[in-house]
Amino acid sequence: MSNEFVKVSQWSEEFGCKGILVYADNGLVDPWLVSQEILKSTERLSPLVAVQPVYMHPYTVAKMVSTFGFMYNRQIYLNMIAGGFKNDRKRLMTILLTTDRYNRLTEYTSIIIDLLKVGKARYL
Repeated sequence: MSNEFVKVSQWSEEFGCKGILVYADNGLVDPWLVSQEILKSTERLSPLVAVQPVYMHPYTVAKMVSTFGFMYNRQIYLNMIAGGFKNDRKRLMTILLTTDRYNRLTEYTSIIIDLLKVGKARYL
């Protein structure tokens, strides 16, 4: 299976794509591990990693972005998502109203941005 997303990544880069979406939901492999394989198997392609508050602590997101940027000298883009599929939210016991999910996402994103600002000044 990993060969498939490596092939798609290399093909995408060959045809001039600058980035590639790495989406996430409960039934898929980890988007950060997929992103690492994309970075390892291409020279310029940048992953657009789907991130939602339920899956990962904001510090961990900032650390992953900083580490990948440092290791591969590439941009890492984040696709901030508020919730995902209804059944996935049920399984994760995160039943919030749409407004509440977007408020949580706004705060989560702000924390990540602040951590990245500190990390860039301090580590990169």
